[in-house]
Amino acid sequence: MMDYIIRNARIIDGTGAPATYGDVEISGSKIAAVGKIGKDNASHEIDATGLTLAPGFWDPHTHLEYTVLLDQDLNGFVAQGVTTVITGHCGSSVFPKKRLRSSMPTLGKHLEGLDWQGLRQYADLVHSRGTPLNSSPLIGNGSLRSEVIGNQDRRATPEEMQHMLGLLEQGLREGALGMSSGLDYIPSLYSDTDELVEFAKLLAKYGAVYASHTRDCSPIYAYSYHAEEVLAPADERGLHLKGVLEVIDIGKRSGARVHVAHLHTSGIIGTEMAAIRQARRQGLDISVDSIAYNVSYSIRSDTLVRHIREHSADLIDRPLDEMKKRMRHPEFRDELSRRPQLRRFISPERAGTWELSRTGNPDWDGRTVGEIAADLGKTPVEFMFERLLDEEHPVGIVPPASKVKPVPVELIDDPLIFPCSDTLGTDPEEDPYCNRYSARGFVATVRYWEMARDYGVSEEEIVRHMTSLPARRFGIWDRGVIAVGQKADIILFSPDDYRGIADTHHPFEPAQGMHWVFVNGQPILEESGRTGRLPGEVLLKKPDGGG
Repeated sequence: MMDYIIRNARIIDGTGAPATYGDVEISGSKIAAVGKIGKDNASHEIDATGLTLAPGFWDPHTHLEYTVLLDQDLNGFVAQGVTTVITGHCGSSVFPKKRLRSSMPTLGKHLEGLDWQGLRQYADLVHSRGTPLNSSPLIGNGSLRSEVIGNQDRRATPEEMQHMLGLLEQGLREGALGMSSGLDYIPSLYSDTDELVEFAKLLAKYGAVYASHTRDCSPIYAYSYHAEEVLAPADERGLHLKGVLEVIDIGKRSGARVHVAHLHTSGIIGTEMAAIRQARRQGLDISVDSIAYNVSYSIRSDTLVRHIREHSADLIDRPLDEMKKRMRHPEFRDELSRRPQLRRFISPERAGTWELSRTGNPDWDGRTVGEIAADLGKTPVEFMFERLLDEEHPVGIVPPASKVKPVPVELIDDPLIFPCSDTLGTDPEEDPYCNRYSARGFVATVRYWEMARDYGVSEEEIVRHMTSLPARRFGIWDRGVIAVGQKADIILFSPDDYRGIADTHHPFEPAQGMHWVFVNGQPILEESGRTGRLPGEVLLKKPDGGG
């Protein structure tokens, strides 16, 4: 392995301290020296004059647990300087074994023959195949329930609860960072508060984190997570706050560190943040992540069909063909359109307002469903369902560009909030990252940088939010800071040129401004482009809390 000396860099070390100027030496996988370094025998020197050196950025909320097994490119993340992702959020994980969500059907064929039991076998498999990035897993409560109870809507029996606790403890001993929940999704949502408290008590024993997609988090929005896009009736909007209060209650009752996943701008963000800050003042260890590219969904039409099934208790275990046959009946369509998780897409009020993208038809791309439906003499709902049922010609369903707006400052500058993408990787041959979640995997990290600078946050503090803050929060201590002995996850970039290109209609455009990216001491991106190296690791937490 080559050693490197990076000279004449502006160094932002990830702690929030003021930037300095100097050199950094990499030896093997670690940082060997920081400061003014004399002549050395390093096999490679980089002149970083005019560039900023920082720890590699973290994306602490993703769903890339299967993607890291299959996609050795991950260019959307690499181009943004992301070196570590946390996986297994929202209640779904690779532990205790492979379990694919029903909305990810094409992924299954790529995972044929790839099986594992437990996190160590999973990590060994990732390492044997190679990956450019580090990843670190959470355990999903939905995956535990699926293994022990299935999709049944009921409380666990005492025996089932002990079984799930035993599995969780096994995963924590194998190195999981903590447990996630996805309390809008089947079967995760069937865990009541008392059940989650029992899980969290075990997490507290291991110093692990409970990270929650809170109850009633998703159904209230239309295109984006902005207050003006709230779609739910007024009497449902307070449910979002109740979900946050449930996380606080779980933390207080269990003693565990807790984390609110993708807190949104619901119109009561001030009230939610006030509750979180009050809980902190009372001694609760609580943190928050927020999606910096604030678009709730772009989704492919064929994936939306499976999304409908995945979010419907009466359909989730039924054959897909049977559901699609029922979707041809107006009465069933009408009933589906009123379901909270689905109304944003297929209700009469919203179906016509979505735009189409990547249709293969230049007369459709960039136009709304309502406009195209009018040309064809159809209602927007009729046309939308036609698109859903035509799986031979899938189309992208994206929000109007006018709905992509900055995240409010409350979700940028709070000292315990860090940015994320919430990216769901799917089929690397068809639509990497974007079958479900738009351009987030190509632009969310850089959008946070751009917005935080616009709000006047210092570059040193921005880097802290994107490096040491998530690393330490989730219990990883050997990276996230530029210091001797730390793992050499390092980026060199031009802050003024670091910007995002991807948008709803062009989701695969990589960010600009990143010059070098090192992962575990090896460059995966250099001035001339990608190196082809795959030095990423699955980071398993040591039982004593170390990384």
